[in-house]
Amino acid sequence: MNANEHILVCGASRSGKSEAELARLVPLAQANDRAIVLMDPPGSLAAKVLLHLDLLGLGSRVLYDRLAETARVPGYDWLTRSENTDRLQREAENDERIREFAAVLLRRRIIQDAATKPLIEEGVLAALRLSLYQSAPVPLWWLADVFTTGSEARAHLLTHCTEPELVRKFQQYAALTPTARRTETGPAERILRAVLTSPAFRVWSGARRSTSTGSSMSAAS
Repeated sequence: MNANEHILVCGASRSGKSEAELARLVPLAQANDRAIVLMDPPGSLAAKVLLHLDLLGLGSRVLYDRLAETARVPGYDWLTRSENTDRLQREAENDERIREFAAVLLRRRIIQDAATKPLIEEGVLAALRLSLYQSAPVPLWWLADVFTTGSEARAHLLTHCTEPELVRKFQQYAALTPTARRTETGPAERILRAVLTSPAFRVWSGARRSTSTGSSMSAAS
């Protein structure tokens, strides 16, 4: 099969579309020379593929993530640091990852271009940079409290940040009057809290894994 080939399968309900795809996907998986991402909201095709792969002894290659279930999820690292050995390239890759994740957060507010909301952009990017530049990885949902002075999560993030300029930036935020701080950081904080305090987000970010290893600091206010 041509790697660049696109296929559109059309048909009425129960006309055999899933069976046709099943006959195509299973041999591709057996070839063992590629990754297959199957997005199937109804779930029927994914379940059939999973059963076939298990019968063929390929179950160890499968990551099965059903969004309706939170009891067993892989847990994703949404934001990881670049390991590029070139300093400038590493910084560029880190910046790209931060901005890409910020764009995902901002979609909740239907903000297509963060540059049109400079206060939100500045606050969200600063928070994500603080999370990325830690001496050891921390749960991403801790950022929900990053603008809350006196919070345990904020204190940990500032203490273990490897970039002094970032620490000074958050110290400057803390030095503002309460009114000025709400103006400067409030919009970004509301976006971070809306997403990062979601139980579903925490589970998909590996909350159970973090709790089992002792990283259970709460980000709730």
